[in-house]
Amino acid sequence: MQDKDTVSLEDLYWIWFHRTPGIGPRKVCRLVKDFGSPDKVWKCTEAELKQIEGLTSSDCQALIREKNLDRLWEWAHVLGKRGIYVITRASRYYPPLLNFIFDPPPVLFVRGNPSALYSDAIAVIGSRKCTDYGASAARDCASYLADRGYVVVSGMARGIDSWGHEGALRVGGTTVAVLGCGVDRCYPPENRRLMEAIEAGGAVISELDPSAEALARHFPLRNRIISGMCRGVVIVEAARKSGSLITADQALEQGREVFVVPGSIFSPNSQGGHGLVQQGAVLLTSWKDICDICPRTLGINPARTPGTGVRKRKADTKYEGSFRCGGWDDPELEADAARVLSLIAPEGADQETLCREGNLAPSRFQQIITALELRGLILRMPDQRFIKY
Repeated sequence: MQDKDTVSLEDLYWIWFHRTPGIGPRKVCRLVKDFGSPDKVWKCTEAELKQIEGLTSSDCQALIREKNLDRLWEWAHVLGKRGIYVITRASRYYPPLLNFIFDPPPVLFVRGNPSALYSDAIAVIGSRKCTDYGASAARDCASYLADRGYVVVSGMARGIDSWGHEGALRVGGTTVAVLGCGVDRCYPPENRRLMEAIEAGGAVISELDPSAEALARHFPLRNRIISGMCRGVVIVEAARKSGSLITADQALEQGREVFVVPGSIFSPNSQGGHGLVQQGAVLLTSWKDICDICPRTLGINPARTPGTGVRKRKADTKYEGSFRCGGWDDPELEADAARVLSLIAPEGADQETLCREGNLAPSRFQQIITALELRGLILRMPDQRFIKY
């Protein structure tokens, strides 16, 4: 259950954005960028809000009308009593890579284990009308990744998505389903048992209100979350007009790796993926290719012994996570992370300062900062400063 100890004041500001009609992720980003932080937006008058380009008078009036902390907290509390966590951009459980996309959702609704969102994640997606080969490849790929400590992310759709989730579950791994509807709904309906199995150790998430229906316009928005929270995206089977190609395009725009499972040149389900390879996507020759290109950065031991399918410990289904684990796998990463931590002043530091003083390339900095965030050693503030946690 969520209470006043797990919903912070800053959480409530992000919930305020979500609850305000007409204020979507892009307008939220504009507001936070122009005013500096959510709390500064909260303190604005209607006249000050009207100065922001892109906000209508109706938007400004709605923001003022929804400005009620007690009502916002009660809304989150009621959801918590129903087993739904409200994870905002202020939460340490918010997927760290998702903060870097163009329009990150201010709020995610979660059923299951919120700490599953803070992880090295790889998406496994593809055609709803998959072949036997595609189903086998998706399941085997997901099992391989989950067995090595990655969280497998997909959309719980028919076909490849479902086989990806199943593959992670069969080795006792963790998987996250990102829905194109609210978390109170199961779409497609026949995946109810799969949804329950995912919730048991992983998470089912959505940026939509819990009761929202599965509408066509929701799925492209859902896809940006799938790619945005992952290190890479694996396309198992995709026809030329497959929705998976939208996710692949978004992944490329977000700077994520895109992998393609090769298929038959005679199969229509291979044409979309092969087209991505022609555009520069990675053609997989083994599942190990994914691990080599997107190595895990956390240094946290896998939840199971590789190759056994046996979990080392029961999945944590409460609102706690293990983020201060020792045993970094990469000594160089550990050394660089320690140097970055030492450079963060009490009042925090921004990326430009840390890259300059640490003599770090932006790509290396992102790897380090993600590892530190996932361990719970730093917090990212809305103004993009980093502070020690």
